[in-house]
Amino acid sequence: MEFKNYVGPPKPETPVWATPGEGLKIPIGLLGSSTFSAQSAAMLGLPFAFASHFTLAYMDISIEVYWEIQAL
Repeated sequence: MEFKNYVGPPKPETPVWATPGEGLKIPIGLLGSSTFSAQSAAMLGLPFAFASHFTLAYMDISIEVYWEIQAL
């Protein structure tokens, strides 16, 4: 979740600054096309959007994986 660090509160010791964006509290979600991305989103507590234009065949199982982990 390196990206969260860039848009979180400013940290003087950070060698990279997001301009504009530093200090914003923007919602972060994950767009993915596999069960791995669904699992990652669920484990990080992020919203998940499935990229069905890449691999429609994995959509149902990926969504199931996401909700199973969210339920834990």
